[in-house]
Amino acid sequence: MRRTIAAGAIAFVLIASAGCEPRQPPGQGEVVGAADNLLLHEGRQWGPPLEVLPPAGADHRGQRWWQLRYADQIGGGHGNRLVIVDAETGWAQHPPGGYLVRVPSSTKASAAHPVAVQEGAFILMVTAPTAITQERAAELEREVARLNALGGESGLYPLFSLRTDRAGETAIMYGWQGDRGIQREERVSQWLQARTPYGAGTWIDLLPP
Repeated sequence: MRRTIAAGAIAFVLIASAGCEPRQPPGQGEVVGAADNLLLHEGRQWGPPLEVLPPAGADHRGQRWWQLRYADQIGGGHGNRLVIVDAETGWAQHPPGGYLVRVPSSTKASAAHPVAVQEGAFILMVTAPTAITQERAAELEREVARLNALGGESGLYPLFSLRTDRAGETAIMYGWQGDRGIQREERVSQWLQARTPYGAGTWIDLLPP
């Protein structure tokens, strides 16, 4: 009888201790899932997050947050599409007023850290538009091919091309896709500045003012 009582007591202690184990903080997969559920509930179609930042320091309430950034809306503000997820509970919400948007530490584009390029309303002007000869056009075509090959090897989607404007002047552009551009992404400028002689380039908004 005593053995039965003792065994029952041990089992109760084990069950109770298991029930008292602290809940594990959500991982990145759960965080993205929580953000997806929030956006689905709101009827928003933002696509997958471009950037997921793990929790950093606690805010004034002692809470720590994951931060997810989504592609900008065409014609909208840059970096406005954000969701934050509580690092302890996994609760997803939009940032409250006064929230300090975090930016990732500078990471150079590479095959391991590719630049995410999304459709948008910007193109990056690599060289200044100028009137060129056929020989110069052939040189620029070869340079475009070189830049695209270099981009493919080092984490930048190959979207370099030549574009001739209405004045007949030609320039190397990045992101021009015939009738649309890309989302403005500063890591493209950083890649260009680090790996080419052209500097950071100039972003051009395709939408009329």
